[in-house]
Amino acid sequence: MKRVLYSILLFFIALPLFAQYAYEIQNPLVKENFRLGVTAFNTAKYGEAILLFEKALANAPRDPLLLFWLGKAYMRAGFNNTALARWKDAVSIKPSIFVNSYIELFTNIFIKPLEQNYSIAITIPGRQKNQDFFLRPSAVFPLPNGNFIVVGHGNNQLVTVNPNGVIIEKNPGNPGGFDRPFSCIQDTEGNYFVTEFQSNRIAKLSPTGAITAYMAAGKIIGPQFIAEDTTGFLYVTSVGDSSIVKLDKNGNFIASFTGKSINFNGLKIPTGIAVHNDRIYVADAVYKSVIAFDLFGNYITEYAKGRLHKPESLLWKDDSLIIADSNTILQLDLASDEIRVLYSDEDTSSRFTSAVYDINGDLLVTDFDKSRILIISDETTKYSGLIVESEKIITSSFPKIFIDVSVRDRYGKPVIGLNIYNFYLTEMITKIERTIQNGIPIDKKNEIIKPVTNLTFEGSLDESKDHRIILIIEASPAIAVQKTKVRDSLTSLLNNLPAEAEISLIYAGKTAHPAVSGDRQEIIRSILSMPQDNNWRFDTALKLAVNDLVKNSKHRSIIFITSGSIREQSFQESGVRELLLLLSNNRTSLYAITFSKLASDQMLTYLCTNTQGTIIDADSPLGLAPLVNQLLQQKSGLYRLSFTSTADPLFGQNYLPIGIEVYLRNKSGKEETGYFAPLQ
Repeated sequence: MKRVLYSILLFFIALPLFAQYAYEIQNPLVKENFRLGVTAFNTAKYGEAILLFEKALANAPRDPLLLFWLGKAYMRAGFNNTALARWKDAVSIKPSIFVNSYIELFTNIFIKPLEQNYSIAITIPGRQKNQDFFLRPSAVFPLPNGNFIVVGHGNNQLVTVNPNGVIIEKNPGNPGGFDRPFSCIQDTEGNYFVTEFQSNRIAKLSPTGAITAYMAAGKIIGPQFIAEDTTGFLYVTSVGDSSIVKLDKNGNFIASFTGKSINFNGLKIPTGIAVHNDRIYVADAVYKSVIAFDLFGNYITEYAKGRLHKPESLLWKDDSLIIADSNTILQLDLASDEIRVLYSDEDTSSRFTSAVYDINGDLLVTDFDKSRILIISDETTKYSGLIVESEKIITSSFPKIFIDVSVRDRYGKPVIGLNIYNFYLTEMITKIERTIQNGIPIDKKNEIIKPVTNLTFEGSLDESKDHRIILIIEASPAIAVQKTKVRDSLTSLLNNLPAEAEISLIYAGKTAHPAVSGDRQEIIRSILSMPQDNNWRFDTALKLAVNDLVKNSKHRSIIFITSGSIREQSFQESGVRELLLLLSNNRTSLYAITFSKLASDQMLTYLCTNTQGTIIDADSPLGLAPLVNQLLQQKSGLYRLSFTSTADPLFGQNYLPIGIEVYLRNKSGKEETGYFAPLQ
């Protein structure tokens, strides 16, 4: 007679136990379907995984591990309600804090609180290890890769900091050096513009950080903050002569204004500046308010009149302005002229000169007098809220394992700029020890949780230029009558996409079917023979596109050619929220080009906005260039890691669990997954 005892041992006492359900399947048929299902899931074959897990569940209906994996497959396939139901079934059989957290995250994803409350996540001092990296920081500029630049006004240098608050580069402004730099922006070509308060000029830097020119000498006095409009013109607050100076990107003087008119006495001490929708917003330290002008410098109106203290930087954000004002960060609603405090420092001696959002949605704040940077996070995401999912697990080189990990915040937005220090991986090692007691062999199964061996950060997809793009064209009469215009617009679009980008096209008829892939000229020609269908459906075309895109790890985008509607009445199997989860869970961005003067419907706006996409009018004066730029700069939040497994694969039959934990500032998230090694 043989008996088996189970125990769990921790490699380190501080490590959390696996919350994933134990692998206790005994039925050989169930074991095989589960193995094949896990392998299908880890190679992004979600439909196949669902069928295999369902077959396994038919013979083991109360196995919580099967229910957990089936829920994961349904969620990735866009069936949110079904996934939640399977996870609830699992916790009803065996409670799990981890699975309950999955249920909470995916029930509330994309649901944002009415108000956000902020607190300090990280404080970065300018002086570290007896070295002054930055003194009297006056401004901070976020970069698309998650890093940010701190302008050290007091020690004449720019410092680059990564998302973890680690200083990674110093730039003293070679070859000429900086002279009391104050603020910084970057144009679409990657050039930087740094205002120099002492020398009354602007330094232009190459994308690599070398000074290539000094601009506007003699045209500005005591420049502080700088902003750019959509056409590339620069606007600088010139404190010494109480004016705003407009320049082109080469530094050529265009105009200056103080705004003085019969309705306004003119600027006194202009500080912060923001440009949006053909309006210039300027903070004035004397008026203690924000004044709005048109692009020609004509006074329009005044906001928060006399209600600010010492306003400095301005940032446009969702029809409001974020203002750094003494020791507080304020949000000024331009529609109501109401002010809300986002964060206030208890120390009244703090002087906040700049506040901007980084790529991950946290506020970066410069404290000028205390020589520190504050990273301020939304309270609703503290100590939780990262959605961590394994997208692919590549086992072909076992024991070397490659794993693609997707990281999003609790609102579905990808988290950018992570590195090896943000990840912690563990694996469960099973060892059988046989002892003889009273002549009876007893096998003791020890499950040891330990850090993976040789964890390596292979990189982020954001560093890749590989793109996979699918065009969906609605087969509506409204689009069919504009075939020639659609063809011409898409010709312009495709000609501006990189040659290496993979393009294909799907017609959204009553039944969606791929039309053309590969050759771009053939795609363009096929548009003229596009069919027409009054009963065209968006949902089936979208699902077909996503199922095709998940086959690889490239940047994934869908461009919808539309009359502006996605025909709610055509939805038969999925609601708009499930389509959003289908896109988001498979990191696919939706863009739309509208060929109608009618406003786009709310559902289309909802899908595009929440997947990093945008909607653009085919007749836009700027053409499709903004769409192309945004598409090529989209972020993924996908990271590839590798490690050497020490687990026993049992010739490919053992289920090998993995724990993945991700930490960023005061946010964290966890994934529990697993794999089977190749059969031997």
